[in-house]
Amino acid sequence: MQAVLIGAAGVVGLAIGFIIALSQKNKAVAEYEKRLEEARQKLEQVRKEAGEHMEKERARAVEAEKKTAQTDEKLAALQKSSEEQKRELGAKLKETQASLAEAESGRSKALAQAEANLNGKTQAEGRAKQAETHGAQLQKKVEELEGSLQAAQGEAATHAEAADRRAKEIQKLRAEVASLKRQTSAGLEESMEIFAGTEGSLEGTLKALMDAEGQKAAVLADANGIVVAAVGEKSVREGMAATSQLVGSMCTQLVDMVPFSSVRAFVLQDTQSNVIAGRSFVTNGETVGLATYGPRVPSDRVLDGAMANLSAALE
Repeated sequence: MQAVLIGAAGVVGLAIGFIIALSQKNKAVAEYEKRLEEARQKLEQVRKEAGEHMEKERARAVEAEKKTAQTDEKLAALQKSSEEQKRELGAKLKETQASLAEAESGRSKALAQAEANLNGKTQAEGRAKQAETHGAQLQKKVEELEGSLQAAQGEAATHAEAADRRAKEIQKLRAEVASLKRQTSAGLEESMEIFAGTEGSLEGTLKALMDAEGQKAAVLADANGIVVAAVGEKSVREGMAATSQLVGSMCTQLVDMVPFSSVRAFVLQDTQSNVIAGRSFVTNGETVGLATYGPRVPSDRVLDGAMANLSAALE
């Protein structure tokens, strides 16, 4: 009988330890929320300080904000999952406590019945055997309850590991957002340095683009395919301007066949790895095209910088 009491007390102790672990888990979730709020404040500060010079950088900043929103959603889902797990574990704990109380009540009844029948030897022996059998059954039930409690604790540990993995995912996403912000800022500064010495001239800007990206020629053309400004190989300038206008007209013809709007950018590459790349943009109400010819496609950030300088020069 004493072994039964000791076993029941051990189960109650385990249940109390499990409740304390749940409380500590709540504190960890609160800490995660605090860190997320700090990250949101830092992201807002970075967004306020971001430059307004390049349209591409603004788009990347918006993308970074979307990733942050996705991170918030993942954290909210984690919090909701943690609350559901706490409720489920609390219900299991109550069931375990009720079963222990039932086992203790049965044990007490068996002891009382055995003591009441000690005066009759035969009857007392029979009652003792019944009590022993009943006690064994209760002991078995207590062991089963202990197994259930251990399983619940194992499940809680599994959920805790899952929560840690999710927290690491959130930290990784935050690091990616910060890296994207740093790359955006660095790209803007480097692009501005490339065109710093052009003094606002169209040819200077085109030459800086051609030299920085290893191109053979760079052309600025109007919507009719007429050269506005050009640098590099003279033999391809007119053809590049005409190509820019031709691609735009071809895409206009696609409207009736596929949902396709006006051209923003295009890349053409021949079998000898010669590349004609183009961008179109609007300045002073007029659509103009920027085209390059060379062995590769210029980088987006340098093209964005060139377009910004050209727009400023045309205004």
